[in-house]
Amino acid sequence: MAITYSLYTFIDHIGTPAASPSNFIFSTGISIPLMLLFAAGLYFIHQSCIMFVKRSYFNSKSAVYLKKGSYILATTALIWIIINIVNLDFSKDNKEIFQLVEDISYNILWIVISLALLGVADIIKKGEKIKRENDLTI
Repeated sequence: MAITYSLYTFIDHIGTPAASPSNFIFSTGISIPLMLLFAAGLYFIHQSCIMFVKRSYFNSKSAVYLKKGSYILATTALIWIIINIVNLDFSKDNKEIFQLVEDISYNILWIVISLALLGVADIIKKGEKIKRENDLTI
């Protein structure tokens, strides 16, 4: 996916200074690890959902998986925002600036989703503690 995106970006910028092979290699070298990191975050969230199905909703493993996944997603989005801000160039045309703002907005959305997942993980952890205390009382 990262290679396809980098190739698309390279083809889209043919004839411009941004279409140099070194930029293509740099963007691919950055995109692949970040896409893998993003996939790892989604994997942990998937594992959390599996724990919801296998065990009850309030269990510590699902909270741990959810917390790991949300931290990874937030880190990936933050790295993408930093890369986009570093590459910010106001001499570009309006289409490229609009695309850059759209990318940054998209990554901010992922950070908000990650923070919400952290909140859910905390609720699950506290709910598991209350459930355990309640089971001991009975």
